[in-house]
Amino acid sequence: MIQLGDASGGPFLTDVRSLNQAVGSLNAEVLLSLNGQGAVAIQVLTIGTQTLSFEGTVDGTNYFSVNAWPLAGGSSVTSTTANGNWIAMASGYTKFRVRCSAYTSGSATVSANASAATNEQAVQIGTALGSTTSGQLSQLVSGAVTTAAPTYTTAQNNALSLTTGGSLRTDLSSQAGTAITSVPVAAGSGTLTGNAPVVNAALFVGTAAVTAASAGIPKVGIVGNAGSAAVFDGATAAAVPANAIAAGARAQNANPTAVTNGQMVNIAADLGGRLLTAPLAYRTLWGATATTISATGVTTIAAAGGASVFRDISKIIITTAGAAAQTITLTDGTTSFIADYPNAAVAPGAPFVLDFSLHPWRATTANTAWTANQSLATTCHYLVQFVDRLA
Repeated sequence: MIQLGDASGGPFLTDVRSLNQAVGSLNAEVLLSLNGQGAVAIQVLTIGTQTLSFEGTVDGTNYFSVNAWPLAGGSSVTSTTANGNWIAMASGYTKFRVRCSAYTSGSATVSANASAATNEQAVQIGTALGSTTSGQLSQLVSGAVTTAAPTYTTAQNNALSLTTGGSLRTDLSSQAGTAITSVPVAAGSGTLTGNAPVVNAALFVGTAAVTAASAGIPKVGIVGNAGSAAVFDGATAAAVPANAIAAGARAQNANPTAVTNGQMVNIAADLGGRLLTAPLAYRTLWGATATTISATGVTTIAAAGGASVFRDISKIIITTAGAAAQTITLTDGTTSFIADYPNAAVAPGAPFVLDFSLHPWRATTANTAWTANQSLATTCHYLVQFVDRLA
């Protein structure tokens, strides 16, 4: 047998191998000196608790990690802690080694064989159904470009059909059940231009074509009771349009079941169609407080309503058994009213009533309390009714 060699007598373009070597200590290695070999096959048997690293060098001194692919298939690795078989590319390296980079116990049997293979690596394309896609390689999907849709034969394998612009041709008839008709629309017609495909030349309701607006948007009409198109969008501050849509209300002579706050509810009317309204505000916004004052000084008779709430007074009723004349100052801190009660040396026979039911006494600012300040320490009883409003 003839074997080629280099100037130093080393094998050239022939296999270089080191077989069945024991690697059983830290930094123990199986070393191959290369002379043009392109690939290294590695076999590891009887590995212990240790890590074997795959490394190569160009200058013969400084080693670096080398990717090796499992012969059974899978992603590349630069080391192993288990038995197996790998192939690593080695073109351009002067040396390749399998080194024990971490060791606890045991001894691996390592074989390495470098041969004059090509520096090519098979690439797996496609992934299994349900598998992860991270780090996987795939093919570029292409199709046949034609100026018109081709004709295919059932059950044959054919390329995808692309337009000259690269768009994929699809058959919507198999999805919608109705064939798509390509209708050339004249330029300047107010709709589509050129040879763009559209579904039908016009939209239909029954047998009548829908009229297009000036912007090309179909007009949608509703046939009213009189046979005329109803009007939705009458202009403000203008005459009521003919055949306007009437807004109805629910006729009732008893309270309906209450809904939850924020839900939709019917407008209510009496049996004659007159709209039912609650005076002034919701019932839950009305309130009343009762206070007894037996001393002079500022005393709160209606607490502040909270942020952004104006607590307006609708009625104040004051009673007393006292006979001494005095003045009572009622105020929200800004607007004040002075009442002379009692105003004679006789106990009043009727309460003092300030009634603002039609036009409540409005609070000047939000979140402000109402107070009373008596000029004498006469016991007086106050009933204050109020309504809370937002600005």
